Amino acid sequence: MESIETVLQFWFGDGRTAQQVSDRQSDLWWSRNEAMDREIRFRFSDLTETVFLQQKDHDWRRSADGCLASIICLDQFPRNMYRNTPRSFSYDTTALALARSMTESGMDLELSLIQRVFVYLPFEHSETIEDQNISLRLYRRLIEVADRAEQELFENYYEFAIRHHHVIEQFGRFPHRNQILGRDSTESERVFLARPGSSF
Repeated sequence: MESIETVLQFWFGDGRTAQQVSDRQSDLWWSRNEAMDREIRFRFSDLTETVFLQQKDHDWRRSADGCLASIICLDQFPRNMYRNTPRSFSYDTTALALARSMTESGMDLELSLIQRVFVYLPFEHSETIEDQNISLRLYRRLIEVADRAEQELFENYYEFAIRHHHVIEQFGRFPHRNQILGRDSTESERVFLARPGSSF
């Protein structure tokens, strides 16, 4: 049976430092891999639905580790399990509400810096500029508190947050989601989507 511990072990592995964790897990986090998508769907689809449906009463909400595991289930796993379908974004509102609760209460500060990267991703995934502004503030803070040896790692996460912010600032939404969500693209969005690296 999957648990908080098995979710976090699967997602973060055994690295002792943020750099080690990132080096070992980056393919899982950021690469498109059909075999890995299938594994996540097989192992975690039922759990994700449970976390979603019991969003207020779920025992995991009582600890920082549990909230982090919940956010991974709601914000990250669906992007693998339901890649290129509307359902991949259907848990985002719940993930964002949980991330907001953690950051407003300070519960996120109980986690390691590399874990906090994923607490803050729901803000980066939001299509509102207010949430994007919060994202920049949170990721900038990680750079400020990181050890000097790992500041470059967190600067990379901050730069990626800036790219998301720029897109929302320009279009008010992520154009690369338009086709998946059945939204018509504007001419300026079509020009943007024709550029390399326009999708996240």
